[in-house]
Amino acid sequence: MFRRLPPLNAVRAFEASARLKSFTAAAGELGVTHGAISRQVRNLEGWFGFALFLRSNRKVTLTTEGQEYLDEVSAVLDKLSVATERLTGPRGVKVLRVCAPETFSVRWLIPRLSALARAHPNIEIRLRPMVTLDEHLTDSFDVVIRRGEMERPGFKSTPFLRETCTPVISPRLLQQVPLDTPRALRNHTLLNAESLDHLWPSWLRSVGLNARKAS
Repeated sequence: MFRRLPPLNAVRAFEASARLKSFTAAAGELGVTHGAISRQVRNLEGWFGFALFLRSNRKVTLTTEGQEYLDEVSAVLDKLSVATERLTGPRGVKVLRVCAPETFSVRWLIPRLSALARAHPNIEIRLRPMVTLDEHLTDSFDVVIRRGEMERPGFKSTPFLRETCTPVISPRLLQQVPLDTPRALRNHTLLNAESLDHLWPSWLRSVGLNARKAS
């Protein structure tokens, strides 16, 4: 039976880019350059005759067609990976499925993947960005990386990195609106990452301020 298939390297580049929401992150995972990923995606879009991504600055967003294709392609590649593992056995390539926060993946994990690939060529990393913890604990991941302690039945938690979070302010803003004491924060708008909305309340309590009144 004749199968009408697109170029498979381009499909792989597309799937990694769409899953990680970044050409740079996809390049790190697949061990190629950003330009190679971009060319492969353009080739696939040319093969289809329509766009799979909406490009704006450094951000890439899937089109409706791209999202529909991603849903199908990811499932197919996962099945292909499982079938390959079963056939090759212990001497073949092993897939390590990792779920991690997107920013952590781009800034810390992905830059280290090429060294891991050189040291362990029989291990293939399948990285998927985290949306919510509960959602991904139900998926078949080998490793889930998240902030904080995790005590869940059936999971073993092992700390491996520490981070320090501290308030910062623009020097120019500090000249315009003085900040002599923590209480003067009432004169400022407090900004935080949506995924770390607990940081300001915790810090304010540590200096004896009511979080709600201070903000």
